[in-house]
Amino acid sequence: MTRNQLLCPVMLFDAATCLAMGGLLVAAAGPIAGLTELPVPLLREAGILLFPFALFVLWAARQGAAGRCSSWRGSTSHGSRRASA
Repeated sequence: MTRNQLLCPVMLFDAATCLAMGGLLVAAAGPIAGLTELPVPLLREAGILLFPFALFVLWAARQGAAGRCSSWRGSTSHGSRRASA
């Protein structure tokens, strides 16, 4: 597996885990604060900040080098694209 073929699924997995952790931190900040002794507002804000980061990672996965891993997504549209001169 080449680096580009590995990059796309890793970035998509990273975005999914960021969304999941962000949702967990926002929804369950109170119980997590009790376990970790961290302030509830800190946990909520960290969770909220994970959402735009996850969107950025999703966007980046669809652009540039990660966009070339079209065989992983089941699409061949990127492979047939020619560079414009």
